[in-house]
Amino acid sequence: MLKPALQKYGDYGLIAKWENKITVEINEAVIQYEWAIMNRFETIIAETIPAYNSLLILLKSGEKPERWITEFSNIQGTSNNETINYYWHIPVCYDPSLGMDLEELARIKNLSVPEIIKLHTQPEYHVFFTGFLPGFLYLGGLNERLHTPRKAVPRINVPAGSVAIGGQQTGIYPQNSPGGWQIIGHCPLPLFSPEKTPPTAFKAGDKIKFQPIDLETKEAIGIEIKAGVYQPLKKALK
Repeated sequence: MLKPALQKYGDYGLIAKWENKITVEINEAVIQYEWAIMNRFETIIAETIPAYNSLLILLKSGEKPERWITEFSNIQGTSNNETINYYWHIPVCYDPSLGMDLEELARIKNLSVPEIIKLHTQPEYHVFFTGFLPGFLYLGGLNERLHTPRKAVPRINVPAGSVAIGGQQTGIYPQNSPGGWQIIGHCPLPLFSPEKTPPTAFKAGDKIKFQPIDLETKEAIGIEIKAGVYQPLKKALK
């Protein structure tokens, strides 16, 4: 199991760092380590914030980070945790009326729109973490042929549900917001619902598979979601 280096982070925090690379192996080590320390030190930890290759550990008021560096360093991450990760099938409509950059991306990449869609829906994506916005999924596994820089001038408003490409990653905007990623489609599912517990169903370590749908199917799913009867297809990974 990959072990991190730990150091103090502010008055009440520690940060665990792994090799500065973005890989599924390292991210899974982050997730396993997070569960291991929460399982053992839950009473002194206020919050943990995972990222690609690091874990920020915020301690409860009054706890001194220096006291815990050695003990946290001796913790071994474990894959035998009680958290269940899921393999999700997520519907995406790639109609150019919703994918504002889809046709331009096809032109830049010298590919047809169907080829872009095929390349985007083939991979099994790994959820590295959520961030930027509540419920925004940072997904790894994008086909290299689709790697595309962010827009030089971000849009002032990207619609919630927009499926986009930014650099070597793809993701879904959970709320209306500014954004500079390349928009290629739309997902009708709500990714963040603050009235629910937890407010998002997705978490680090989950796997995502995009399923292409047409406009008619997207509208039908939207009706089912409003009626509270739609359930995305998922299965436990263990």
